[in-house]
Amino acid sequence: MFKLIKLEVKKYKMKSYLKALLIAIIIINLVMLQVIAEGNKSTLNTYVLGETLVQGVFMIFSSVLISNIIVGEYNSKTINLMFMYPIKRKNIILSKLFLISLFIFIAMIIGNISLYLNYYIFHMVTKVSLPMISLSGLFWIVLDSLVFTILSLFPVYIGVKYKKTQLTIVSGIILTSLLNSDIQGFNLASIKIISIMLTLISLLFIVLAIRVFENEDFVS
Repeated sequence: MFKLIKLEVKKYKMKSYLKALLIAIIIINLVMLQVIAEGNKSTLNTYVLGETLVQGVFMIFSSVLISNIIVGEYNSKTINLMFMYPIKRKNIILSKLFLISLFIFIAMIIGNISLYLNYYIFHMVTKVSLPMISLSGLFWIVLDSLVFTILSLFPVYIGVKYKKTQLTIVSGIILTSLLNSDIQGFNLASIKIISIMLTLISLLFIVLAIRVFENEDFVS
């Protein structure tokens, strides 16, 4: 499995995606620092807004990775070559999903922690007290990142089922929009019971995607 993951990293030149990740995090931080500097929102509301932005950006980024690393194999017909390897198909797609989910999971954690650290430094400069992030705060960052990483893998079913890169990305954008749409100061992602239900549904569709991949015929 780990050998497959290493091969995927080399094959898709993940360093280029890493650069894009870092640029996205920097831009998000600059945008949110500008918002808090203008003083239009409270620090808490600004952080929540920044967290939502991090989640949204990397959920869409996940759909792009899925379209390139998984669905792209169908378009280029290289999937046929992979099906000929003496490796279980389940292991092939699991290695791809693990790589994508690990990338997005780490991206969300780095994004949220860097966001908080920037707020902390900003308030030190402006001499406004802001508590340093606690262990419980770190726990919730990790947990939320895990939940949204799972949610971000939902488009994999669309991609494997219909084999359309554009449709995969669009499904990711639609899901992100639904989760983060503001409804009287709340969004679906902030309602824990809905978030849990959607996570379970996403896990179900991931399992279905794996089954579709396992039973796939050669692409003509």
